Amino acid sequence: PDPVDMVNLFRRPHHIPPHVPDLLAARPRAVWMQLGISHDEVAETLARAGIKVVQDR
Repeated sequence: PDPVDMVNLFRRPHHIPPHVPDLLAARPRAVWMQLGISHDEVAETLARAGIKVVQDR
């Protein structure tokens, strides 16, 4: 499969953590959580894996 540039999340914050294993496996360059969506623990996990994270934008 082609590499993933960005994953755009439109999920309520409490629904995001179960997706972390899939996000880490996909190795996107960035994960964007849309306006009103943020999850600091998930953002930290992704950032430690070298994935850029945008929250609540």
